[in-house]
Amino acid sequence: VGLSDIHFHIPESRLDLALLVKDRSQSEPRLGRHLERALRTTGQKDIRFPCVWEDTATMAAQAAHGLLSRAGTGRLANLRHLAVGTETTVDQSKPVSAYVQGMLQRSGVEVPERVSSFQVQHACAGATMSLLSVGSMLAAGGRGGEAGLVIASDIARYQTRTTAEVTQGAGALALLLELSPRLLELDVVNVGYCSRDVDDFFRPVGSHLAQVRGRYSMDCYLESLEGAFLDHCRRAGLSPQQALTDSELIMLHTPFRNMPES
Repeated sequence: VGLSDIHFHIPESRLDLALLVKDRSQSEPRLGRHLERALRTTGQKDIRFPCVWEDTATMAAQAAHGLLSRAGTGRLANLRHLAVGTETTVDQSKPVSAYVQGMLQRSGVEVPERVSSFQVQHACAGATMSLLSVGSMLAAGGRGGEAGLVIASDIARYQTRTTAEVTQGAGALALLLELSPRLLELDVVNVGYCSRDVDDFFRPVGSHLAQVRGRYSMDCYLESLEGAFLDHCRRAGLSPQQALTDSELIMLHTPFRNMPES
């Protein structure tokens, strides 16, 4: 099981961060210096933000529409799972996936009703957990031709006039999962996990601004990465040295560009 197609949606609205830093520096020189250092660390050039008519659900639907429009009627008829991973939901009961299904159907995309539809809410990992869940269900079903649609969609907002301001953004990504994938195969058997209850990153109910404890969050991230990697090694029957030396390429999710280098 794995990925057969990818499509993304990026909002048109864009803010050049050099202009933001210039504006902040004029009124608060000290903050301007901190923002300049933050840009060097993160590698950020600009940020995208949603238009007034966009939210997590509409961006997810846009990404899904682009992918399914070229999928063909055969893949649509065999669609079995529709999942959305996000940390910025639009409803506390109804999943974003349900909104997406409705918007796609009303736009003429023949998404069947015989699908599982759910949302995974989790900062950073929501779409990954959706991907592993749908991939595992497809693999367990073992029926050739069946497919799943996984969508990542988020709007990240942070307090203005802080160094976190430059890490905001918005966008959506749609993934088509199938047995006998065309792009990338997933090993859902030997996935390593690690989770802890920590207060490094959170967004209280009723707030549209995320709260983050930067240095502590980085420590939590690195510890969890190591824990998940060691769990994978145990499941795969490999030593950590074997897992590293036998791999041609290692890809990491990172909160910012320079983190693996530091």
